This record gives sequence, C-alpha cells and structure tokens, in this order.
Amino acid sequence: MSLCSDGRFKGMDEATAKIGITDNYYCPMDDFNFTLQGSFSSPKAKIVQYQMDYCRQDTLDWKFPGEGRKCKPKKESDKIIS
Repeated sequence: MSLCSDGRFKGMDEATAKIGITDNYYCPMDDFNFTLQGSFSSPKAKIVQYQMDYCRQDTLDWKFPGEGRKCKPKKESDKIIS
C-alpha cells in the first residue's frame, strides 16, 4: 500500500484532490492482484464494491489525533459528491 497519487483514478485528479483522497488515503500498489471467490452464475467474475459515507468527527479525531481536522457539513459534502 502507498499513498494515493494523481493519476490513480483515471482522469479524476480534480475530484480526488477535491475530496482529499490524494496524499491522504492509501491505495494498493499498481501491480496489486487478488482473486475473489464465491457463488456467481459465472465461473469467473470481477467486481469490487466500495461504500462512501459522511465524515464522522470521532473517526476523524481518532485517525488524525491532535491535528484539529473538522468534518465538512453534510450539505457541503453533498455538493462535492453530486
């Protein structure tokens, strides 16, 4: 894992910088490869699911202790992701 950098999300540099992904979150290395298994109707399937949620101040304080970071209000977050 390494810090996510510009170009990681295929042409979405402005959006990832705006929501703070670039240089703040970790991404798998470029050569990262993994196999999922389970029960699908096809013997071979590729899917990755992710979930975004609103910022929680207690989680932010835990992840960045003493830095004084503040979550954006829900209304401002809605503007960013819309």
